[in-house]
Amino acid sequence: MNRFATMPVILNYTRTIIRAFLVGLMINMFSVQAQENAVINASQSVPFSKSRNVTKLAKELTGHLRNEEDKALAVYTWVIHNIKYDVNQMTLSKVKEQSIQKTLRSRKGVCMHYAQLLNELYLEAGIKCEKIDGNVDRDLWAHVHSSAYHVSDHSWNGIQINGVWQLVDATFDAGYVSTRERKLAALLKRVLGIPYVRYKLAFIQEPTYHRYNMVPDEMIIDHLPDAPFWQLLHVPMSIDTFRLTMTEKKRYMRSRPKTRSFFNFEEKINQYRFDEYSAQLLGLSNLEFSDTNYFSFGFGQENYVQLNLNKYNDTKVEDLEDCLIRYDEYDTLFYFIDTSKSAFKRQSKVEKIVHNGLNKEEKRRYKLIFKQNTDVINRTNTFIKKDVKYILKHKKARKKTIDKIEKLTATCNKLKEMQLRTKTSEEIVSRAEVDMALTSFVNTEKKLQQLFTANDSINSFLHAIEKKLSPLALRVQDALIEQANNTAEAESWLIQFYSKFDSIYFESRKRAKMYDTIHRIKRDSLFGLLIKNRNEYINSGYRNIVEMKKLIKANQAVYTEMSPFIDVDDMGESIQTNNQKIIEYYLAQIEWYNQIVNQNTAINGWLKTDMKNQKQLKVNYIWEKRTESARRKANHRFERSRHLYRIRELNRHQSILSDYKILIRNKLKEIKIEVKKRENLEK
Repeated sequence: MNRFATMPVILNYTRTIIRAFLVGLMINMFSVQAQENAVINASQSVPFSKSRNVTKLAKELTGHLRNEEDKALAVYTWVIHNIKYDVNQMTLSKVKEQSIQKTLRSRKGVCMHYAQLLNELYLEAGIKCEKIDGNVDRDLWAHVHSSAYHVSDHSWNGIQINGVWQLVDATFDAGYVSTRERKLAALLKRVLGIPYVRYKLAFIQEPTYHRYNMVPDEMIIDHLPDAPFWQLLHVPMSIDTFRLTMTEKKRYMRSRPKTRSFFNFEEKINQYRFDEYSAQLLGLSNLEFSDTNYFSFGFGQENYVQLNLNKYNDTKVEDLEDCLIRYDEYDTLFYFIDTSKSAFKRQSKVEKIVHNGLNKEEKRRYKLIFKQNTDVINRTNTFIKKDVKYILKHKKARKKTIDKIEKLTATCNKLKEMQLRTKTSEEIVSRAEVDMALTSFVNTEKKLQQLFTANDSINSFLHAIEKKLSPLALRVQDALIEQANNTAEAESWLIQFYSKFDSIYFESRKRAKMYDTIHRIKRDSLFGLLIKNRNEYINSGYRNIVEMKKLIKANQAVYTEMSPFIDVDDMGESIQTNNQKIIEYYLAQIEWYNQIVNQNTAINGWLKTDMKNQKQLKVNYIWEKRTESARRKANHRFERSRHLYRIRELNRHQSILSDYKILIRNKLKEIKIEVKKRENLEK
């Protein structure tokens, strides 16, 4: 009993501990968030006098901070808030070498300069950091990019905080590149109607922290480092997997095959950081996971030869303790030179294959663009013609409706002024004629009641249709406004194409075509509903009212004829009541017609706006067709200059290796001569 009696006490005690733990955890989270916000706010700007060199800047940013997390965040915050991306270097085939001092002074740079600056600042702050070279997914590039990731095209950083390596990319977090209209282009567009002349690429600085301490599983989706150990994954991703689309890569990362092999990236990172021949290790690692980037492997072998030669050059041949050992050491360098030359040769072949492939792709793209532009222009012409027909149709309908309104108003005024007339008896009418007249009056009354009932049902239908058509009319308006917005958006997408960087172009064209198709289907169907349903019921109501008018006239004739012979007070009262009802129907019909006139006017206004937008879009596409050849040549020149630069770089490395080979041969000759001298002395 005592044991069971103590159970509630234990449970209450446990709940209290859990609550206290959760409250403490929440307080800790809020305090950590507050500390991070304080660090971010304090690190966004530093006086220029204290940010001229890396040492002063690192001290100013991190001197008052104690833990590594705050130091790392402070440095990263300053870089993404103060360094702008140098868009001018995007169009160059070769990125300019730039010292860290120049980056700090100009506050501009590309990915390589961001990574170098971060690296130096972190090292000054006492945080381990390494610059990582590799590739980003081609969907993130703004220009034509080959499917083969054959050279490194991006740089980011790995930092070690509290003994754990993390990945950061300041280039992506600093902002993004967009297009801005030049003043001259805007003037020519406004005055001469030329849609595009040249658009300026501009960097929009919008700092974020998406790529700060990003999880390796997410970073690998669009960032592939040259060395697999910088993926920070125990199962690295290969280049073949990285070539897949982003969606396929995400699916792959979610359902990675479990493997028994375990990649120890921390051991590899330490080996790379402290190895004397780190470039060679990087090249070997790269070759293991990438079958197209032979450059880093060849450069690693070349670097190994250069370091050994520098080490041996300080020693004179006469001072060698054992010439034969040194001879073997020099002789082995031939192997590394040959492997490096072979790698650069294979890289040269890859460059040529990729360049030819890009040229073929470019021709195919421009052929497709030309065809698409022609299709768009033809479609737009058809659409403009349809708009013109719609406008004329609605103008005619408006005119007809206004004529009907005038007729209805005139008739309504006559009916309002109508007085029941009687005539004097001129001859005696037979009883049979009176009965016949009364019978016709009763029949007419019945017909009138039927028409009143039909008209009431028509009015109820019209009210129901009005409820349905009002939102449809709004949807028509929204569809036309949406089309205008989509036209403007398509124009902005086209702008991207005029600045050499055009991989997003086809995706934009697909979206533009989709919006265009949706708009046309929506607009045509809504106009059909608007015109058909409403006009059908309104016209039937109009016919009923015309019939009512005839019947009331017939009854008035009967009243006039019978007034001298019988008491027609009830008949006159009935006629007056029916006449008043008909007047009400006339007024309701006039109101409906006024609504139609207003809506026709509004629709014509929308259609004219839409036609104007379509004409502008057509002008833009025509301009694109005219300037296609010049733009294609510009793109071709840019790609060719980039290709030639890479080939020149590979040839330069080949000549360096040839010089090393000559140098080693001379050293070997000197050693042989020294060996012969020693042998002669011994004899």
